[in-house]
Amino acid sequence: MGNNTFDIIIIGGGITGAGIFNELSNSNLKVLIIDKYDFGSGTSSKSSKLVHGGLRYLKEGNLHLTYESVIHREKLLNEAKGLVSPIEFVMPLYKKQSPGRLSLGAGLLVYDLMALKLRHKYLHTEELMKKFSCLKSENLKGGYSFTDAAADDSVLVARLVNEAIKNENAFFENYCKAVKIENKSGFKIVHAKTETGEIKTFKSKLIINSTGVSASGLCNLPDKNTFIRPLKGSHLTIKNKFNLDFALSFIHPRDKRPVFFIPWEGSLILGTTDIDASSLKDLKISRKEADYLIEGANHILGKNMISPEDIISTFSGIRPVISSKNSKKDPSRESREHLVWEKNKIISVTGGKLTTFRKLAWDTIEHIEKHFKDIKLKSRILPVFNLISQNCPEDELRLKGRYTNNHDFDYYKKKNLLRKIENTPISFAEIHAASKDKTIKHLDDLLLRRLRLGLVLRNGGMDYMDEIKNLSMENLKWDNNKWDFEIKRYSAIYKKYFSSEIN
Repeated sequence: MGNNTFDIIIIGGGITGAGIFNELSNSNLKVLIIDKYDFGSGTSSKSSKLVHGGLRYLKEGNLHLTYESVIHREKLLNEAKGLVSPIEFVMPLYKKQSPGRLSLGAGLLVYDLMALKLRHKYLHTEELMKKFSCLKSENLKGGYSFTDAAADDSVLVARLVNEAIKNENAFFENYCKAVKIENKSGFKIVHAKTETGEIKTFKSKLIINSTGVSASGLCNLPDKNTFIRPLKGSHLTIKNKFNLDFALSFIHPRDKRPVFFIPWEGSLILGTTDIDASSLKDLKISRKEADYLIEGANHILGKNMISPEDIISTFSGIRPVISSKNSKKDPSRESREHLVWEKNKIISVTGGKLTTFRKLAWDTIEHIEKHFKDIKLKSRILPVFNLISQNCPEDELRLKGRYTNNHDFDYYKKKNLLRKIENTPISFAEIHAASKDKTIKHLDDLLLRRLRLGLVLRNGGMDYMDEIKNLSMENLKWDNNKWDFEIKRYSAIYKKYFSSEIN
């Protein structure tokens, strides 16, 4: 098989494509994954950072989706320590609020039974106010505490890709956009354009289309009455001035949607909105969305507790949601189911959620198996990730869980690199470790996705550029000219999509 010939080409390197790539990398097939930008740079780096069971799906009667999500959440908690961690959620209850104590308690009981772990607890008003004194106390009846899980979405994608490319039959090309697909002599010919304008040509027997909201552009949906509804979800990253160490979920007064604070990397994520995207390029939070989130926060905390001055950064993503063309559903009531279909040796998959990425991968692989009779796959009951030693300090577990390369902890300790950056759990050692990632092409890949310093430090972390340069330049193999170019590029991207300045 030639250097540009593969059994399968995966187009789209978000969580779905990376999950499929990781599973196939352990097979006897030669596989290539390509993405027009960086891996995980789309929706898969702009989620709410939760690996959750989908409690709200119970209310909608979607038991099987909740069950699948809970099972996959529990597996990731066991298999990806240091990357996926349990997180406590607290949900206050107020008079005349829906759901009430009985219905929410029943839902949480079912939620826990699915995981075979009873972890929810009712909190009386006094307990709740003692736990978080900033809560609005008027009409407060108590609340519930329950357990879900949190993760770093784009680091999850990076680990899937990096573990995959250690296998000799797995190859990658990011910043390489598929511009044309044609059929020739039984092969699918993919013409792709790099960011420098070079055209690369790849051949394969089969194509996997995992391009998210763009999936129907590559292959028409199988049902004319179905379409991909692009829904925008925006978040604010704010100062954790309340020192919250648990997530707080509450009902927005305007539309009765659940909104939340999530402690993340030393900050708080306030989210999320759920609206129709004006276009696929609608990737910056609007003033209307920001006001909506701040309004909800101040309703539960008290007037002016959160202000625009508390915002560190923002991020917005577009979810690919499968919907009916005649649907008039509120965006938050749309299903998060996924869809897999095949046409002319292009297998397409879209929809779904971060938690169930492996379910999407295996549903896609069932279609792939029809084309390769002798395919040899890793059993789906085996862990998705290579297991790591967990008998180590928290700093080491975090590094091992997030990055697949070898770590010289004695060197990190000797150089005092395990110290934290400002009030984040991110150490200087992580800059060095993350910069070893061979898929990094640009500074925004490092600071906005392999690390999240750009989101949790003011001004995108520009105050730390000297330290970042010293710790990463050798691994990145850049010279000073390249570094200067990357600083300008990064600054422009940050200001356009992630800054606290909102129009």
